[in-house]
Amino acid sequence: MLRHFGPLAAKLPRKRRLIDRHGAADALPAQMEVRAVGAEARAFGAQAQPSCVDEDLARAPQRPGHASQLPPSRAIADDWKHHEYYAEAEHWLAGFWDGSSAFRRFFDKINRKDLLELACGHGRHSAQIIDSVDTLTLVDVNQENIDACRVRFAKYQNVRYIANNGNDLSAVAGGSQTGLFCYDAMVHFEASDVIDYLSEISRILTPGGRAVLHYSNMHWMPGVSYGDGPHMRNFFSENMMIHFAARNGLQTLEHTTLDWGSDPIWRDLDALILLEKAL
Repeated sequence: MLRHFGPLAAKLPRKRRLIDRHGAADALPAQMEVRAVGAEARAFGAQAQPSCVDEDLARAPQRPGHASQLPPSRAIADDWKHHEYYAEAEHWLAGFWDGSSAFRRFFDKINRKDLLELACGHGRHSAQIIDSVDTLTLVDVNQENIDACRVRFAKYQNVRYIANNGNDLSAVAGGSQTGLFCYDAMVHFEASDVIDYLSEISRILTPGGRAVLHYSNMHWMPGVSYGDGPHMRNFFSENMMIHFAARNGLQTLEHTTLDWGSDPIWRDLDALILLEKAL
């Protein structure tokens, strides 16, 4: 069963930290289990210098009125402006970065020389690895999050900041990134935006470059609106990810599903995939 911790549960938009069942189990608002699926069982076959300036792409205009009047992607993005979640989530990193977690195992298989984090939020994940990269590109749909990252990483001269429109990476040169990752965000994206990003990821990766994506496997509620699915997961699936990745020249190296707890409706709710661009 999910565990809720009083006021903390009310502060968060039903979003909880993920943790690999093989990883450390420190205090959590809720625990997510990883169904271990190794490479042996589920593997498939197999520069310009950055600048420390914002690059605000043609972001979808914000229209007045109720959130339902906004394009779905914009409404989702607006939910993550100025939210207390970012401060709380700083304490929930073990499930991602402990050596035994699926997230860390997959991440350690990408070349982090020129690395991009998609949907970076306030930079809590990039803070774990910024000292081990040559260049780091931080991308987020919300300018407020980019501003927070600029403050957080002000001493670094190898970081590029991009506020994008929520479905493209047009400010990033083709073939310029050796690695990319997206944690704890794509689970909320519209399916069409995930598919658009796969095309962009293929474009910007170097040949042999790899990406680790954490996404929604909530495939049993087609037509659901963001926020109405379990834990605010949007409609997508593991098979859709593998299929559309392949259509965009990205080979699946490893993938696994993640449970949100013991209730059957939360089984395989999320998924994690390691992709490689063809040489």
